[in-house]
Amino acid sequence: MARKNKKTLNDEYKPFFIKFMAWRIGKPANYYTMSQEFSQDELMAVTSKDVARYLCFKSYGKSDPGPDDMPKHCRSSTLAQTKKALSYFMPKGQNVSNPTKSKEVNAVLAAVKKAEIQNQGRASNATRLLQQQSLSRLFVSLKALLKAMQIGFTRHQDSLA
Repeated sequence: MARKNKKTLNDEYKPFFIKFMAWRIGKPANYYTMSQEFSQDELMAVTSKDVARYLCFKSYGKSDPGPDDMPKHCRSSTLAQTKKALSYFMPKGQNVSNPTKSKEVNAVLAAVKKAEIQNQGRASNATRLLQQQSLSRLFVSLKALLKAMQIGFTRHQDSLA
């Protein structure tokens, strides 16, 4: 059975593209609405330099970062998703290359990844569940704390430690 309200790729990628197009003309991110359609001429005018500068802006906070600037605003995975979203809207098969697949754009992604590896980029917000060992240590600490407070565990709780 098909799900209702399933997002299409267009719905998923459009917010990224709208923010890019607004940035490109120097307007705030909310300048365009989700219903905005762009002409073929507007899409053909997008260059690889525009895309690379936008990715720099998202990551470094400025369009033309210097050698001492670090990508503290977003991670490479966010840039890769943005690149993918922009690529979705680029004209295909009209003897024009896709500006998101240029060396300039890939160089920005590589620089941000390199900074992440060297712990100089934005820190990850990824979270993970407690592992069994960590959970066991937590129960031991809790048991010691409760014992110090003279509160006992029941038999079932003792078996968890």
